[in-house]
Amino acid sequence: MADSVREPDFADVVAVDLASGVHRNPTGRPRGFSTAWFHRPEELHAEVAATGLHVEGPVAVEGIARLAPRPRHPPSGSTRARVLDLVRATESGPTLLGASGHLLVVGRTTR
Repeated sequence: MADSVREPDFADVVAVDLASGVHRNPTGRPRGFSTAWFHRPEELHAEVAATGLHVEGPVAVEGIARLAPRPRHPPSGSTRARVLDLVRATESGPTLLGASGHLLVVGRTTR
């Protein structure tokens, strides 16, 4: 993203993205990313609920863990368990969902 900020049309693209909730790559540049839709957590819940499905989530895919430095080696044993406990404890907190790059909502049929 740091390189993108230097591009003259970057601020305009971001302004349109935020206003519309949809990102498009108007320049067609490979680094410009593809079409993407932005959702607020409550919008995702409502969108899935409107289909009649039972909603589970949203939950953070990366969560606040994406802000931590990457370890040289994957954690194991009790360290891994602590990391996963922390991720689970923060994956659905409404105030923390925005820290994740991606959200996941599960919709289940009611039987």
